Amino acid sequence: MRIHALRPGSSLQALSRHATQALYLCASLNPALAGLPHLMEYLWNYMITVWHPTSK
Repeated sequence: MRIHALRPGSSLQALSRHATQALYLCASLNPALAGLPHLMEYLWNYMITVWHPTSK
């Protein structure tokens, strides 16, 4: 049995998409959370940039 490591280009982006979709669903159900998906998406992208900087 093999354990596959997360690939920043594939699994991480898929996880980000699913997390964003879940946040948008929650925000659509509760207007008080309307700004949360945008904030979380910004924070997620910031963390990805800091932890996995692109090669120059």
